[in-house]
Parts: sequence; C-alpha cells; structure tokens
Amino acid sequence: MRKQKLLVAAFLLTTFLNACENDEIATPVETPAETPATIEDQSNARVGAAGISGINWADGRDNFVDSWVIPSGLTSSDTYSSASAKANAIISGFQNRMTGVNTVRLPINPPSVAERWWGIYTGAIDMTLNKGMKVILGCWESNSSKDGRIDNTAAFWRMWTTVINKYGRNNNVYFEVFNEPHGYNLSQLKSIYVEFLSSSPMYREVVYYCQVQVSLKM
Repeated sequence: MRKQKLLVAAFLLTTFLNACENDEIATPVETPAETPATIEDQSNARVGAAGISGINWADGRDNFVDSWVIPSGLTSSDTYSSASAKANAIISGFQNRMTGVNTVRLPINPPSVAERWWGIYTGAIDMTLNKGMKVILGCWESNSSKDGRIDNTAAFWRMWTTVINKYGRNNNVYFEVFNEPHGYNLSQLKSIYVEFLSSSPMYREVVYYCQVQVSLKM
C-alpha cells in the first residue's frame, strides 16, 4: 500500500509563517533540512517537511476571501483547459527560476470546492502535479469572518470530503487542514485534527503548520 500523507499542523517553517501573514504568488518556502538539489530529484525526496521546498501560489487579493479563492493568473471565466494551460506556464516559470523548488501551496475554501470553480480549479492543480510538483492544499477562512475559526463546520467537512475523494490517494498531494487557527486553544485544535484523522484513517503523517504545536498520539 502506498504511503499516504497529510499536512496536519504543528508549527510551520519560519518562511511559511511569513506567507501566512502575507500570501503572494511565488513566495519562497524552504525547510530547515536539506532539500533536493533539482526538481528532477524530487521523486527520491524524503516524505514530510524535510522533503519539501516550495512556494505559495496565492490569490492576488489575499487568500481570505468570501467567495472563490482564485490564484493569481487564473480568472473566474477560465475553463478546466485554460486553467491547465495557464498553470503549465506559471509552474514552468517557477521551475525555471527557482532551482530545487518541488512543492506548490494552493489555497482552497468551501465555496471554491462546493461550487463550479472546483471543476475549473482542478485543471491548475492537476497540471501542477503533472509537472512533477507536490501540492499542498490549505483551507482559508472567509475575509468577513477572519477570526481564526472555521466559518461553517458542515461546509468545511463537506469540502474536505470532496477534496479527499479527488486527491486522497495521490502521494504528491498534502492537506493543510486549516490555515492560521488562532481562534482555537490547543485542546480545541487537537480535536479538529483528531476528527479529520478519524474520518480519514489513511492519513497519518504529521508535519508542520502555522505557529501552533500540536501533539497527536496515533
């Protein structure tokens, strides 16, 4: 059985912390451990944070939005094919200019997954994977709320069910359950991650995420 992966949180890499506060397209992310020297080497990279050297491909408005989160370069009028073609050019640019980068962090939120944008957005995600990159799909809350808490619990879990059904068995896709969960204390946050793991038992690997250290005993 292939080893499955999950980005559940514990304390994200320093450069990811900066990205959480000001998400922009092509924000470099490096891990403190040694990373692969070239993009081609990524297939042999270690699993987890030690094998990730990446960037954020973010919405130019900020990833905290009330509707669809649309990474820079894409538009709401795209199709699956046009989003795929744009991603091909954008990811090629990342690879050509940032030797060693092997991961792209992309935002999601419930409206982006529940509505028609998901069928378009997956064109960009699929192309990113097809170009040999790992993908981190991280959930952002809405701008109108922005309190560090899940806006709508039912919609949140429906979103993750859809995402996991689509990408759950792809070894190059990681999940960041909730971005910047500062509205929860440690016990509450741990409960969210335990619920995620309980509903998705194949995802067991705990790596790193923004500012909060969580200890999960599996």
